[in-house]
Amino acid sequence: MRAQIPAFIALLSISMSPANAENANRWFLVSGGDWVPTSSQLVELRSKIEAETTVLAKARRRDLLPWGSYQFQYQGEVEKGRQVIHVQGVCHDPSSGDLSKQWISISDGGACVFNIIYDVSAKKFFALDVNGEA
Repeated sequence: MRAQIPAFIALLSISMSPANAENANRWFLVSGGDWVPTSSQLVELRSKIEAETTVLAKARRRDLLPWGSYQFQYQGEVEKGRQVIHVQGVCHDPSSGDLSKQWISISDGGACVFNIIYDVSAKKFFALDVNGEA
């Protein structure tokens, strides 16, 4: 139990930092998923997604926009019996709809739209897809 308390305090301090609170306001749970990710799963995902997505994009020779340009939609899904979190980063125009009601669909869009999947058990990101340009 003692080992869990420092880990919980560290997790709590990360989740309550001003930068993380601002970041959290850019994340929207899309209704209709198979399950709802916990706050601790989201804190972990958010702490890793920028670095991991940047590495995967560079490996595919794709550029991303500055990270602050994105808002994020997410949904818990089950793929091949595993819990994953599907994340879509979008440069969202507020007039295009509520990000929590349905996935924003943008044809092409270039680096303004990317999708990535996070495997909760493995704690790994995979399947990065950055939209193309028309």
